[in-house]
Amino acid sequence: MNEGFPDAPAPSGGPSILLRPLSASRFSRSFHLEVPAAELVGLVTGADSARRLRTARGYLHDTPETLALEQRARESPEDFGLPGWIVLGADTLVPARSEGFADRVWIHGTELIDGHQRLRAMALVLDELGPDHLARTLLKVEVYCGAERERARRLFGCADRYRNIRNAQDWAVRSAGGASSNSAVGRGRTRPTSSTATRPRSPPST
Repeated sequence: MNEGFPDAPAPSGGPSILLRPLSASRFSRSFHLEVPAAELVGLVTGADSARRLRTARGYLHDTPETLALEQRARESPEDFGLPGWIVLGADTLVPARSEGFADRVWIHGTELIDGHQRLRAMALVLDELGPDHLARTLLKVEVYCGAERERARRLFGCADRYRNIRNAQDWAVRSAGGASSNSAVGRGRTRPTSSTATRPRSPPST
């Protein structure tokens, strides 16, 4: 991995974090990391974490969605990181080889673009149940640097308007084995009744 992107802006003043990812890849616009949760939840500790990380909002501690996140972290920590990504912006991402860590990376000027509620939920459960509880929890982390950081912040800021929330009908279709999106039912049409479907046609009049 190289030192961020060529057009990285001046340091933003965000915190620096040292991570030991289990895997790391560089893509054309971002870095993808797989990180043990216990290494990342420290980002959101402290009353001023939302301000330091420039999150869109603070922790929504009493919403049904956030309470469900906390419960998932308590009951099934190994599954917690499977859906979704933690999205970070950064001034630079650099290997820590110069400090003797061949398997670690520094992320400087960190900004939390998406995932604050999930990280805070895990931080609360970590305080309740201890680090061993999150030992098997892995998080998928996407890091954007330079101009891509600004682009990611802008697009994630309005991502909710493009998201279709699942409803009871979606779950009913899945539990029944799924329906083809190209079928008449998938396009919102109704199936013909059995009496209509099996009724023989009258012969053409002569």
